[in-house]
Amino acid sequence: MAWTLGSCVSVICTGYKLLNSGFCLQVSQREYAEDTVFWSFKPSVAFSARRRTLALFHTNTSSLAGRPNPITWIDNTPQLWKELREVLEEFDPQAINLNIHSHIAFADGMHAGELELLSEQLGQKWIKRTVRKPMIAVEFIATRVPGQLATYKDLQVLTVFRILIRLNKYASYRRPSGR
Repeated sequence: MAWTLGSCVSVICTGYKLLNSGFCLQVSQREYAEDTVFWSFKPSVAFSARRRTLALFHTNTSSLAGRPNPITWIDNTPQLWKELREVLEEFDPQAINLNIHSHIAFADGMHAGELELLSEQLGQKWIKRTVRKPMIAVEFIATRVPGQLATYKDLQVLTVFRILIRLNKYASYRRPSGR
């Protein structure tokens, strides 16, 4: 499996038995107030969130199959919310996970003001379907799909090698003389 954001979401959703449950993960942030998980999926050429960046990850097993995953909006106008509601109507997810948790930092990226605006813009129909599955954001950051594993292993080996070199240099400086 080649690495894509969608494949990462599918791996996580499979582990949580959410793959065919009409589940989605919504990540919303403003410029200079990014969600913690945003840094793990943003394009490498993107400096930060722009205006308002909203990403809707889906299980790719629904009416959204074949659509980009995540579906992303970069906008700060009412059009963003209109389009999000249209996609939700098409997808009709049973649950919309929000990245909010009082004790787990990586699962608490949505700011209070963003949640307030999201609640206003989506309305009761969709807010009633929001859930908090905090470990999904943590798993998203930690999950490596098969297409990433070889590179990830190489990075681990290089990191350990560099640490050992540093420790060896440090130890040689600290050896007492004449003992």
